[in-house]
Amino acid sequence: MEGNHAGNKLAGTRTGKRIIHAAECRSPIGVEQADRACYLLDRNWRFTFVNQIAEDLLRRKQQDLIGEMIWDEFPNAFRSTFYFEYHKVMGQKIKVQFQEYYFPLDKWFEVNASPYKEGIKVEFWDISNDKNKLPLGFFKNQNLFEQHPDALYLIDKNGRYLSVNNGFEKHTGYSKNEAQEMSISSLAAQEDWPKVRYHFSEALKGNAQSYEVPILTKQKEKRYMSITNAPIIENDEVVWIFGIAKDITERICKQKKIREQKELYQLLMRNSQDIISSCTPEGICTYISPAVERLLGYKPAEIIDTLIFNYYHPEDIVYLHWGKRDVDVAKVRIRNKRGVYIWIELSIKAIRNQDGRIEKVMGIGRDISARLQSEAMILKSEKLAMAGQLAAGVAHEIRNPLTAVKGFLQIMQAGNPLKREYLDVMYSEIERIEGIISELLLLAKPNCTTFSHKNIHGILSQVTRLMETEALKEKVLITKLFSEEDFIIHCEENQIKQVFINLIKNSIEAMPSGGVIKIETKRKGSEAVIVLSDTGQGIPQELLPQIGQLFFTSKEKGTGLGLAVSYNIIENHQGEIEIESILNKGTTFTITLPLIE
Repeated sequence: MEGNHAGNKLAGTRTGKRIIHAAECRSPIGVEQADRACYLLDRNWRFTFVNQIAEDLLRRKQQDLIGEMIWDEFPNAFRSTFYFEYHKVMGQKIKVQFQEYYFPLDKWFEVNASPYKEGIKVEFWDISNDKNKLPLGFFKNQNLFEQHPDALYLIDKNGRYLSVNNGFEKHTGYSKNEAQEMSISSLAAQEDWPKVRYHFSEALKGNAQSYEVPILTKQKEKRYMSITNAPIIENDEVVWIFGIAKDITERICKQKKIREQKELYQLLMRNSQDIISSCTPEGICTYISPAVERLLGYKPAEIIDTLIFNYYHPEDIVYLHWGKRDVDVAKVRIRNKRGVYIWIELSIKAIRNQDGRIEKVMGIGRDISARLQSEAMILKSEKLAMAGQLAAGVAHEIRNPLTAVKGFLQIMQAGNPLKREYLDVMYSEIERIEGIISELLLLAKPNCTTFSHKNIHGILSQVTRLMETEALKEKVLITKLFSEEDFIIHCEENQIKQVFINLIKNSIEAMPSGGVIKIETKRKGSEAVIVLSDTGQGIPQELLPQIGQLFFTSKEKGTGLGLAVSYNIIENHQGEIEIESILNKGTTFTITLPLIE
């Protein structure tokens, strides 16, 4: 018992571990007689055998190593090539061969490692003379060299690889053993070799080099690398070159994509029929496409570095919400080189930086002169049609005052004395006729598109006065609920009148048995809101999306022009029309127009 206890106690000591391992692994067959340095490791990475040649190369005695972990006794090998290759053998049960420099011993070793029982067998020999003997302490931190994510390498003066790290294998596909049989020319494509050779020759002269070049991996894949070659100089002579190769393929591909997009962008801008421009937040033009010469007569160089607002019609600058909206669309007049204003539909996009401040303003301008001419013809046709439709209703209203005037004239013609009150009545009736005819002619006269500042309440009052006769005839009551403040808008008065005449006329027609039309105004921020609602038949929900489209009508004898023209007029005034309708309950039109502050 005492002997057993003493044996157990001894087994727990460092000396005891050595004796036990030595007893278990004494004279392993085929190992002790090896002509190369050799040692055995068990599955716990402890030495179980070390031969005499290994003792000499490692500069350690067998009795000091047996039973000890290799990573404790040789800490610089931990997480190095030795560590990872040995784990391959232990885990995958495969044989590996590699060359590696171990700087504490200042030696290069050729290593063969293979499975042996439940551990591994390692055979190795000194190849430092074949490697021109690297300088002691070249790799101050072997782990850093091995684990660096980039490809690190050491090459001799002939361009042959002496040592590479794990990153080299990752980026090139070549193992360390394969790399040590290669030179720098092995990775370069034929067309890139002159560039690689030039930078290598410059490094041999003692000049550090940095350059970018594609390489061909073992799988023949092209990868772009950023290369830095630093000469190692001893006694005023370059003896080796240390290099770092960083994979920049992703960056190069992104740059290529950006370059292609930029070329496409420039191609589109050069050949676009529209004017494309870029300005500073203050309105200084920094770029304008060649289309400006075709549309306006200016060469791009004449516009660049000038204030873009100088070319706009003064009345239209109010529509440019420069710096207030990220996206905006406006119809503006721009002066061409002959001094004539051309109608342009301008789309503006503000580009902001990371701080949210506007960095530049992009604009796309399209000539819409021809389109506006077509719209003007449609507008004129609609005005004439509306005037004809109103004429019948107005005729009745004119006939009544004419009857009164005619009666008084007949009384005077019969020889009755002229009385002052007769003249007052006749004058009043004639003024009434004049007012009705003036409003009617206003619709039919040619449109000169003169914009001015007007109070929307005054326009609505004039329109309702004109339409009251038609409304009363159809038993329709028009009520008004106007805001107390004046709503001043920048508008073409006749066009705005035409919009509301259209809407009121449609509401009257939608109430064949009579009803109520309510007109209400209110402010919403910097906009005037006009709400016109009726108690008519309403519009089916499936037809609402088509309201305002040219030639679409739900009326049996309609032309499909009225609402289309109205929508277009409001759009030209930078406003909006919204419609809501419930069948058999009525329809509500909401019109918003920008106010002049």
